[in-house]
Amino acid sequence: MQIHYFYKHLSEEEQQLFDRYFVRKIPKLTALVKRFEPVDCELTVERFAKKKAYKVSLNVKTAHGSFFASEDDHTIAEAVDLAKHKLARQLEKAHDRKKPSM
Repeated sequence: MQIHYFYKHLSEEEQQLFDRYFVRKIPKLTALVKRFEPVDCELTVERFAKKKAYKVSLNVKTAHGSFFASEDDHTIAEAVDLAKHKLARQLEKAHDRKKPSM
């Protein structure tokens, strides 16, 4: 899985905080998408200019389709976790649709 990172309006400290947190989430994300190989993932982290909140967007492109999840929250960690959970639900549904029915 290849991950492309995009940061908008983050300070150096916020970017390092995100990087330290997200590196722990990569194995779980990889496990979620491994059955959809090949995978290309775009990850965008944005701090809103007028309020102390963050938006995390995950855009995953596979041979079986594209999946997108986005979440806003007051902490980077919560936004990452919530977006990852939304993406997991989408991937599970797509995997279930792929299974042959008996």
